[in-house]
Formats: sequence, structure tokens, C-alpha cells
Amino acid sequence: MFKSQLRLFITGIQFFTRIPVSIKQLPSHDELNNCIRYFPLVGLILGAITFGVITSLQYFFSIEVAVLIGMATSIAMTGGFHEDGLADFADSMGSYDRNRALQIMKDSRIGTYGAIATWLSLTLKFCLLQSIFTKNYIEDSPLDRFVALNHSIVTPLFIILAGFASSRALATTYIITLPYARLDEEKEKFTARATSRASIVIAVLTGLATLAGLEIYSLVTLVAFLLVAWLTLRYLFVKKFQGYTGDCLGAA
Repeated sequence: MFKSQLRLFITGIQFFTRIPVSIKQLPSHDELNNCIRYFPLVGLILGAITFGVITSLQYFFSIEVAVLIGMATSIAMTGGFHEDGLADFADSMGSYDRNRALQIMKDSRIGTYGAIATWLSLTLKFCLLQSIFTKNYIEDSPLDRFVALNHSIVTPLFIILAGFASSRALATTYIITLPYARLDEEKEKFTARATSRASIVIAVLTGLATLAGLEIYSLVTLVAFLLVAWLTLRYLFVKKFQGYTGDCLGAA
């Protein structure tokens, strides 16, 4: 039991990141489907590394440089998986025809909408990451030092971990709430094949559990943002494609 779950976890790391891990045998279709239960845990790993890079470098460079390097590290670890999905999805918004929109998403070239969406996404991420890291607290007493430590390390850590994990958890819910949009293609063997509901439940619960460490203001803000983003994307997926694609999941 433990070995099978560990294999699923390693498969998830291998499938969703560029982190160098390997397993002895190629994963089966069922394993590819159900490794998604560990998508939020993979997000925790990515978030922890990103946090570590930013926290370490902010003592040697400005916070702006540290955040940029942290973002670059995050993108490198995923191979630009999410940025590529977002760009393809945004480009498809320029077409009013469903079939044409699906074709655009398969085009490796990036268009105007894709470039703008990617730039806006990365700029917003940069601003948000920069805003949660605070420095230069006055440390005149043990209480002041505790407050400084909490606001400069603990709070940013929980926010980043929660963001990386919960966003990936919610993305998995599209798999069971929407049909796959490319039912006539070979890729359907993975994305549209029945991923067990248990895997989705595990992913969602894992993502929600990471919210427990947030302060009330951060919790309410993040939950509201995730809810609005999830509903908006679901509406666009249904309206444009009558379902979801791999790029849709990457964008989400």
C-alpha cells in the first residue's frame, strides 16, 4: 500500500515538474490518472523551494531581485507548464468558433492575447510575492523579534504554501465537474479516462488543509480569490469549449 502510494507520488512529481526523479517502470494509464491526488503535495514542494530561494536571497539582494529569481526557479521546476497553458488558453479566446479555438490551443506559437495574459500573470505574481515579504522591523524586545520573525518568514511561508497547493487542488475539480473537450483524440486516454473520485477528494482535502495556517485576513482573501477564479474559468471553459483540455488545467 505504502509503496504503491509512494510510486503515485513520485509519478506526480515526474509528470508535473522537471525535478529529477525516476521510477523503475513506466507508469500505467491508471497511475497517470490517479497521481493527480498528489498534485497539491507537488505544489507544496514547489512552494517550499520557491520560498526558500526568496528568503535566502533577500539577505544578499533586494527583495525585487530575490522574488524574480524565486519566480524563475518556480517556472524552471515546472518547465513553464502553467505559463504555456495560460498562453494557449488566452490565445484561444480570440476565436468565436469552438473547433478553431481548440486548434489554436494546439499551436506552439504564442499570440498577442497569450503574451499579454502571461505578462499580466507574472507581473501580478511578482507584485503579490513582493508584498508578502516584509523587512526592516525594529527589534527592541523579544516580542518585537517574534513579530518580525512571524511577518518576515512564517506568514509568507504559509501564504506561499497555501497558494501553491490550494490552486492546484481546485484545478483538479474540473476533471470531474466538466467533460473532456477533445474526446476524439488519443490524449483522451489520459485526461478523460476516469480519474477516481477518491483521488480528486484527496487532492481537494490536501489543498484545503494548507489553508489552516493562514491568518484570518489572508485566509478570507485567498479563498475569495480562488472562488472567483474557479467560477470565472469554469464559465469560460464551458462557454468556449464545452469542457476542459490539458491547457485549461495548466492555466487554472
